[in-house]
Amino acid sequence: MGFLKELTLEYLGSLKYVQEVPRDFSLPQSFPDIIAVIGPRRVGKTFIMLKLAQSILDKGGQALYIPFDEPLVRKVEAREFAEMVRAEYPEGRVHLFLDEVQEWPDWGRKLRWLHDVKDFYLYVSGSSSALHSSEIPTQLRGRYSSKLLLPLSFREVASSKGLTFRERGRIRSLLNDYLKWGGFPEVWLFRSREKVISLLETIFYRDVIERHGIRDLSEFRDVSTSYSPTIPIW
Repeated sequence: MGFLKELTLEYLGSLKYVQEVPRDFSLPQSFPDIIAVIGPRRVGKTFIMLKLAQSILDKGGQALYIPFDEPLVRKVEAREFAEMVRAEYPEGRVHLFLDEVQEWPDWGRKLRWLHDVKDFYLYVSGSSSALHSSEIPTQLRGRYSSKLLLPLSFREVASSKGLTFRERGRIRSLLNDYLKWGGFPEVWLFRSREKVISLLETIFYRDVIERHGIRDLSEFRDVSTSYSPTIPIW
């Protein structure tokens, strides 16, 4: 077994430790364009890709999951990467699930090459700012389709039509929880204030402060928390 298959199996093995909430979301298989899974952080983009990769393998297909924050693959060129894949799967089209793709230098050019050789079905995810339709590299225009994954909707967490008083009572209780905790999967499952704070801090610093180069941190923090002055977040 080669390195890429070993890496894939390591990540697929983590699925058994994840408590799943069924989603109203699916990815197409064997789609001709590059599929980009976009959305806020911590909504389950990686989990969705791993689930599809596992499903393809279970049906006898060919799939690899590659996170590009892995040092051994981050610096390879597209042709070298394709050779690594072909060493693992010599024949047939391979489903490639490429995570944190923005960490792959010049990733737009490399994805275009992988797309144009027609040996692979490509699924990518990573930084939503990098994969946003307005900011994708020009090399990918016309070769790229995005699928937006959002936090859990109330319909997804309720999963009941509420036909009886018991069901309606349960749904009202769930609604109160949903209004309090929101729909980010980990927060919803564990009802953890610590997870809320960690998620908000990550979004605040990485997706807002770093992304937009905001200098007056203290003033911006005051603005961001002014909607709820009675709940100290920071």
